[in-house]
Amino acid sequence: MYFRVIGAFFVILASTGIGLYFGSNVKDRLEKLQMLKQQFIAIKSDIGYSKTTFPEAMQHMAEKLSGNRDCYEFANFYEELSKQLIERSGISLREIWENAVEKHLKKTTLTASDLQLLSSLGGQFGGLDRDMQLKTIDLYLARLEEDRILEVQKAGEKMRLYRTLGLLAGAFLVVVML
Repeated sequence: MYFRVIGAFFVILASTGIGLYFGSNVKDRLEKLQMLKQQFIAIKSDIGYSKTTFPEAMQHMAEKLSGNRDCYEFANFYEELSKQLIERSGISLREIWENAVEKHLKKTTLTASDLQLLSSLGGQFGGLDRDMQLKTIDLYLARLEEDRILEVQKAGEKMRLYRTLGLLAGAFLVVVML
């Protein structure tokens, strides 16, 4: 009898923990979207006001983020971009960008649509002059902000849903097991 009660407690605890985990992923995604926004604003100012080249802007961003453990994926992403762009190994910017997104950002809490939007950005930079690069970044920032606002509106509801489903799934399993 005691083992069943203890087992039921652990089942409910585990399922609630899973619900909390999925809820924290929603919050983490919002933070990653905000980080991307801040990073591209900094890249835009680096290209627009400091007149740095695109590979140099990527290198500067990698250096800024290298000490921040919350942004290590992004630091590695920008570092790889700058190295590949400086080497000029005959690979197009689109391929370099998409490979870097796939390699460094796929395991983050960013969704497939977030990664697709970011991947499509890389294909738009190749062969553009400074003004077009800045306009492309502006367009990406506007789209990113739209996605972020929509996600903020849904985030509270999703987090509550995941927590509730976790608890209810645990309760359901306990009822089925007993």
